[in-house]
Amino acid sequence: MARQLNNWLESYLEYTMEHEAVERFHKWIGLWVLSSVSRRAVWLPRGYYQLYPNLYVVLVAESALSRKSAACRIGRNVLVQMDNPPLITGPKITPEKMINKLKVVGEDHIDSFAVVFAPELGVFLGQRNQSHDIMAILTDIFDCQEEPWHYELLMRGDEVLERVGASLLGGTTPEWMKTSLPTAAVGGGFTSRIIFVYARGRRHAKARPENSEMFQSGESLRMRTALAADLNELAFLKGPFTYGESAGEWFDSWYLTIEDTHQIGMGGYIGRKHAMVLKVAMLLSLSESSSLVIEQPHLKEAVTLIEENEGPLAEILTILSATGVGESQIRVLECIKRNEEIDHSDLMRNFSWSMKAVEMSETLKTLIDAGCIEMLRVPTSTNRSKMRYRYLKGI
Repeated sequence: MARQLNNWLESYLEYTMEHEAVERFHKWIGLWVLSSVSRRAVWLPRGYYQLYPNLYVVLVAESALSRKSAACRIGRNVLVQMDNPPLITGPKITPEKMINKLKVVGEDHIDSFAVVFAPELGVFLGQRNQSHDIMAILTDIFDCQEEPWHYELLMRGDEVLERVGASLLGGTTPEWMKTSLPTAAVGGGFTSRIIFVYARGRRHAKARPENSEMFQSGESLRMRTALAADLNELAFLKGPFTYGESAGEWFDSWYLTIEDTHQIGMGGYIGRKHAMVLKVAMLLSLSESSSLVIEQPHLKEAVTLIEENEGPLAEILTILSATGVGESQIRVLECIKRNEEIDHSDLMRNFSWSMKAVEMSETLKTLIDAGCIEMLRVPTSTNRSKMRYRYLKGI
């Protein structure tokens, strides 16, 4: 049966346009859905190994107003509308149950591929001292290795699985990430395999989206049915990707522009950036057709999508790597950033419950010396001046 939609991802964004979460969240959720359906059935030959389009996507927002969990559920609900949907794990699982899920999937399909749905990542991983084992599994199977995968279980001995892999969709806040992720996981290992998508707030307020024309006319149901139908078609697709005309040459040139960074925690991300671009480019190609051809526009859009996340990613990794003093600096800088400019007295009131005046003074001096903020002297009506701070750049 022919596919119904000209571009699956664009249709998904149209389907979710009445939802309050920002479009960026919905776009990456749509890419996760495509990666979950593709599993290990399609790949890009990379000489020494095969690259698969599976993704680990984590939405990061500080407020419930972002509607990130609700946005995640929309993507999951489209996925489960398929005739033969993948087995989805979460929201809380032990290493033993994860292995069992992989075994069950492997018995029903060619691949032992886990589709992880964790709208509350902190709940899924557990506290920092409990999260090592499940993160070790997810880190290990992300690369979809060709050889059999071994995992040692305390009570059952060595488990061996064939053709392992996983996709993951999660949601969290910077503060929960701080309590859930071990310091050793930051910057390399687990976090270097994750695409963190950060947003503030929501794109619009919709108290009753069900009253919109899309829902009243029944268009939303028709669109969801078409989205699921095209996923059914994609689930049968198998084989290698190739590069379209000039696409490979464009990627060669772009690859040489990737620069190393001294930003805290960003080394692992930079080392995998080219692979993430290729994964997203494969998914953008799948969104348009079943040709299994990566064209130059797919690569360019993939680079844009990945690089849009780099600024917020650097801030997130800085927060995760910070000591207690560093956390204070980040919180103060975030407050100044939100206001663009803020008077000293207002800043002190914001932190009177958590910081002493001496600590605030040292924090502000550090931020000024680092070029993150500048101090202004602003005249008052009494011919005196007051101190005001202006945001300049992130840490």
